[in-house]
Amino acid sequence: MEAKLNPGFDDHRTIGRELDLFFFDKRVGPGLVCLRPGGGLIRHLLEEIWTKKHLEAGYDLVYSPHVAKLDLWQQSGHWDHFSSQIFPPMQISGSTYLLRPTNCVLHIANFQARQHSYRDLPVRLAELGTVYRNGPSHKGLLRLRGFTQDDAHLFCAPEQVQNEIVGVLELALYFVKIYGLALSRIIVRTQQPQPLDANSIETWNQVAGWIEGALRETRQLDKYSIERGTGVFYAPCLNIMVKDAREREWDLAGLQVDPNLPKRFNITYIARDGKLRPVVVIHRTVIGSIERLMAMLLEQNGGALPVWLSPVQLAVLPCADRHLDYSWQIIAALKKAGLRAQMAMPDNTISYRVREMQRSKVPFILVVGDHEMAQQTISVRERDGQLLRSMRIGELVALVQAKTNQELAA
Repeated sequence: MEAKLNPGFDDHRTIGRELDLFFFDKRVGPGLVCLRPGGGLIRHLLEEIWTKKHLEAGYDLVYSPHVAKLDLWQQSGHWDHFSSQIFPPMQISGSTYLLRPTNCVLHIANFQARQHSYRDLPVRLAELGTVYRNGPSHKGLLRLRGFTQDDAHLFCAPEQVQNEIVGVLELALYFVKIYGLALSRIIVRTQQPQPLDANSIETWNQVAGWIEGALRETRQLDKYSIERGTGVFYAPCLNIMVKDAREREWDLAGLQVDPNLPKRFNITYIARDGKLRPVVVIHRTVIGSIERLMAMLLEQNGGALPVWLSPVQLAVLPCADRHLDYSWQIIAALKKAGLRAQMAMPDNTISYRVREMQRSKVPFILVVGDHEMAQQTISVRERDGQLLRSMRIGELVALVQAKTNQELAA
């Protein structure tokens, strides 16, 4: 996909309502979205490509509970620093629990489930984990109280850090490309550590060196800028910024080398010399919130999602009842080939149904009449109204598959 902006954008909430993708209900609560079948399929497709690329990149998939004891977030410092943004604790069987506001402490617990040696590292734990934060909730999918974070934590030795940052950058830039997002800039956020002791300065400079080395290796040095005073207090962090249809900036991907939590949780590995050494932990996200990504893609494309991401890729429109059997054969063949097709029953004029499929943003509209049935072909047009040509099912399958492969090409 090519990056494009859509100045005459439609709000994703309007698109979602018109295409029946998601809804909000006061009975459920503000900032809590419910996905309809079409929206659920879009999310599944986003998750599917996310999973495929992460497995290819050497990540391990994990799953974590949505609640855990308060003690974990007290130990990490989240409760002390961010309690105003966290849902109130729950008392269960004499213990205090929290809806998870982050995934990091649960991934740490996962890593510490067994002792690792230098031979195991790096360990890359990834999860599309839903988190809950008690914040503003007035921008549809862009600001939710329950959202799914594309989250991963990399546990590595110091000499592996720069290479891991390179891998994160390459993966993030791949997703920027296939989503057709407009890359704005890469920001390295810094803030002087306090207090200015020798250890903190040494850590600060080391992390900055790793990040700069990774940017140089991925040829991104000309795209990054430094923003002082906008990072966390213990180390620099990196954000890949994209622009949406309204030219607003969003941090799609983020990376933080964390020297803080390894100390708080005593995260170690057995080094080559047989001694326990502290692990370096990298927090990272390459697509951010999957719901916010859906909102950006809907607005950017005006609801006309690329073929690989469209809930329905092809609609079959029989002109009359006598064309139904052949139309069902077409749908069966398309589904067997792994494509997503649906029938538009002959309960109205063909021109009316074509317009309905265009309004529904279906990429390919297939009309079946007497001529097509006699020739065992299909009349194919695109959602923009462009009439292609009559073709056989095998040709159509090859066309759609080639289009999706082109869209997903790195």
